[in-house]
Amino acid sequence: PKIQNLMGEIAKRLSGIGYTLRSGHADGADQAFGNYAEKAEIWLPWKSFNSAKKVAHHTYKVIDPNDKDAYDSLKFHPAANALKSSVCSLMARNYRQVIGDDAPNSEFVICWTSDGKDSGGTGQAIRIATAHSIPVYNIFNQSECDSLMILIGQKENEKY
Repeated sequence: PKIQNLMGEIAKRLSGIGYTLRSGHADGADQAFGNYAEKAEIWLPWKSFNSAKKVAHHTYKVIDPNDKDAYDSLKFHPAANALKSSVCSLMARNYRQVIGDDAPNSEFVICWTSDGKDSGGTGQAIRIATAHSIPVYNIFNQSECDSLMILIGQKENEKY
């Protein structure tokens, strides 16, 4: 709950200066962030994924099974050949939530993992961002959380 509250606060602040959330709609940090983001582009691995938890004013997109770039990003997964089809869709949608579709790449990635590293499903998004030189702020790590808050403060000052 403490991390989810922090994610909500970050989402409110970034929304206040015009940022759009790009997310994968997973339980936990994704949902907490999404509940407070005014604008969001949500990438789903399949249409019904977490459908009961959708926010009315967000845009939802389903990963296209023919999206070559998204599925080529499975090369960043340490065990890609062992993944079931459904997990491949989950991992491929991470590509679009970091890179987007017809919009620019994400400016930065905000995440939380239980060990502060590129682990779990979030690890795929972290590896994709790193490969594309997109800064990652894993707020499990206090130094990265502090750096993110400084960045947000700078962005708020630029706006006002």
